[in-house]
Amino acid sequence: PGVWRIASRPATVPWQPVTVLGLNDETARVTGPLKPGEPIVALGAHLLHQGEAVRLAERREHNAAGSQP
Repeated sequence: PGVWRIASRPATVPWQPVTVLGLNDETARVTGPLKPGEPIVALGAHLLHQGEAVRLAERREHNAAGSQP
């Protein structure tokens, strides 16, 4: 398992392996070399390829359950 991270500008998507700690209908708890608050792809991940350029949607503030400041 892993996630697509959003890396700098221009925005590209490197693959980041993670370990899934838990899942529910709305959230996933993972562990790995991600920083709290680091942006990841939430929708359309199945369409991406390593290092592909992406366009970012407008940012919405969201405090994930269990995240640390």
